[in-house]
Amino acid sequence: MSDKKPKEPKAKKELLVTRYSATAKADTEAGKKLLAGETQKAAVLRACKKPATFPEIMESLAGAMKGKKESTATNNTRWYLSKLRAEGYLKSADSREERQ
Repeated sequence: MSDKKPKEPKAKKELLVTRYSATAKADTEAGKKLLAGETQKAAVLRACKKPATFPEIMESLAGAMKGKKESTATNNTRWYLSKLRAEGYLKSADSREERQ
């Protein structure tokens, strides 16, 4: 007989999840002009029209980032998210979610 103890269930991990969403500034004339463009910046803003996490944004940008290395596309997207937040077009909200 062995002295093995039954495994304890894994503790749930609490993750910090950031959701990005467009602000009212995106609905102004300047925001509409930006959204009409075919730039990566415009694509990032369009991806954030409804609240989305970073992986959801990357998934929706697959076509816009065609031909770029994955690391370059990820870095560019992070940069554009930061830039759009600084310009007031995006806001972010953090929440905690439990996952196993």
